[in-house]
Amino acid sequence: MTVNTTQQHIGDIVSNAYLLLDLRTSTWGASKTDKQASEEIAALKNAKQGSVKVVKNLMAGADQELTAIKQAVRGVRTGVEALCHWWADGQYIFPTTKYMEVVPKVENARKIWEDAVEAFVLVYGSRLAEVQLGALNDSNDYPSPAEVRKLFAMDISYLPVPVVADFSRVMLPQEVAVELATKLAEQTTAKTDSIRNDSMGELRKQLARMATQLGKLVEGENTRLFDTLVSSMRDCADSLDETNFLSDPEVTEIAQRIRDNVVPQYRSKEDWRDSLPLARSTLAEVESIAAAVQSLAPQPQAAVSSVPQPVVVMGQFEFEKQIDKMLHTNNVTTEAMTVVQQLPDSGENDDLVDLNDSW
Repeated sequence: MTVNTTQQHIGDIVSNAYLLLDLRTSTWGASKTDKQASEEIAALKNAKQGSVKVVKNLMAGADQELTAIKQAVRGVRTGVEALCHWWADGQYIFPTTKYMEVVPKVENARKIWEDAVEAFVLVYGSRLAEVQLGALNDSNDYPSPAEVRKLFAMDISYLPVPVVADFSRVMLPQEVAVELATKLAEQTTAKTDSIRNDSMGELRKQLARMATQLGKLVEGENTRLFDTLVSSMRDCADSLDETNFLSDPEVTEIAQRIRDNVVPQYRSKEDWRDSLPLARSTLAEVESIAAAVQSLAPQPQAAVSSVPQPVVVMGQFEFEKQIDKMLHTNNVTTEAMTVVQQLPDSGENDDLVDLNDSW
């Protein structure tokens, strides 16, 4: 196969020194569209039938354990994002040198999620008796205690990064294999460029922040220095090393200058406040590094988000009093349902939400 050799080289480097973390989750959304209530509200507003949708919170007033599961899912996601770099939907990349750091932390976060799920399953049956849906309550909306555990899943896998050579083993026509391999090489190059530029962009931001704070300190202005001024700069140095896919010596030098001259391990924010000469010399180094970074890498391009836009919740209804009256009449709490605009082709089976790590 004939593929751009530079792009293939980048792919080979990434494949040899990096791993992908594949994260897939699903959870029971505990929500359900109520057709009858939707029709009643449309009638109250004299609106066309189908123009609004009432979504019931099936665990209204009894969702403590379910909330803990959602928090645990966010905890896993946050931990993964702190340790790795986004690669594709549900996939994150990290250097193999961090494997012994990444795996235990991710597994600890998953254990918290597993414990939260088991706690919910244990009390699920009794919580159903506490739900505050009033006349909107319908037992047919709920999975059985035996079924509910199957609605929660989390799969975490560690995978090699695909390489061009993979297509030489696939039984495909030569021209198709070359086309697919070329596309993979281009995608890998684009992703590594994006990750590197994001890392550089964050470094520029932190350098500017530090230059501003140290500049105020040197000029005698009353300014607060935060611990994150130090920790964020150290994180930037680590990120530079992790995203230096082609082992660029200039990038390596910048990361080392940050560690040696800006935020060495013994450095704290108080050192600059206690010593203005140190603050001045650090400021000069920060400005020098910023100039080196500016000449080294292009400004990162803004990524186009592929995350679906959220359903727009309707504003304050003119008939708010009528809605409140209906809720009161049916003995329903305000948290038990949400009235939203009806979207075209909306599904009825909205009680199972596949997060698929697309947060």
